[in-house]
Formats: sequence, C-alpha cells, structure tokens
Amino acid sequence: MGKYFSGHTAQIIGTVSLKLLSHVLLAVFIYGGSSILQKLLALDTSITYIGAWYVIISILILLLPLKLVDYINRVLFIWLLIIIAILVIGLVSMIQWDNLPLFSPNYKEISIWSVVTPVVFTAFGFQVIFHTLTNYCNKDAKMLKTAFLFGSLIPAIVYIIWTCSVLIVVNHNNPTFYQQMITSNVEVGD
Repeated sequence: MGKYFSGHTAQIIGTVSLKLLSHVLLAVFIYGGSSILQKLLALDTSITYIGAWYVIISILILLLPLKLVDYINRVLFIWLLIIIAILVIGLVSMIQWDNLPLFSPNYKEISIWSVVTPVVFTAFGFQVIFHTLTNYCNKDAKMLKTAFLFGSLIPAIVYIIWTCSVLIVVNHNNPTFYQQMITSNVEVGD
C-alpha cells in the first residue's frame, strides 16, 4: 500500500515498520504468556522452555482449518470481554474513591507518559492483518473504516479502563508491590 500511495521509499519504511511491529508484538505475547503460565502453574521450568512449548502449541492451533480458528478466536474474544468486564466491576468495587492517586507529581515529564505506549501497541497491533481484513470485509470501504475505527477504539478504551482499575487497586491494597511495579522490579506473572 505504501508504494501505491507514496512510492518505493514509503514501501520500504512501511515494510520495515510492519516487520518490527510484528516482531515486538510476537515477543511480548510469547514472553508474557510464558511468564504467566510459569507463575500460574508454579512450574520450576525455565521460561525459555515454556516459551518454546507455548509457540509450538500456538502453531498447532493455527494449523487448524481457517473457519475453525476464526470460530475459536470469536469464542475466546467473547469470553475475554466477559472476564475483563467481571474483573473491572470487581476492581472498581474495591477502589477507595476518597484517596485516589490521580496525578503523579512528575506528570509534566515525558518519561511518565511512557506508560501510554502499550495502549498504542494494543490499539494498533492489528495493522499486521490489514490485507486479511480487507479481504474479510470484501473490500467494502465503509465496513473497513468501521472495522479500523472499532478495532482501534475498543482495545484502547478497554486497556485504559483495565490499567487504571488495576493500578488503583494495587496501590491501595499493596503499596510496596505498586512501588516495585513503578520501578519495573516485577515479572509479568507476579
């Protein structure tokens, strides 16, 4: 698409950016999933070994017929939304509204806004499937615009609500762990 709209240089920049984005998202999903499985199942195995099995199982699932993968993906997504809604409702009910840490004293520093980076990757992580999405929507421009809008908006809103809820509850219930989170001294599965 970059070559069509802006020439060969844009095509190269777009291709490199897309490959880097895909690599970063894949690494995050593998590491995060492996770390969570290691802590959840209390495994004494290295995270590299768990990550390898995580990738192998994911590949086997993706080798299933496309319609089955699509159906499984829809069911998992619906369950994900239901579970997130239940968790957010539960977390919001635990918030002590009279003592919220709404603003950091360092809110003017650029480094404090780096926490927004995951929202950008989450909201725009589906860029790697633009061509597939175009075919899935039968190249209908209106349907594609709607899919891109909601495909960016829904993850961004859900991520912001989820992150705020979790951080507020952790800050109130375990300030020590909250400080460790801020200084990046915890693993994903902790």
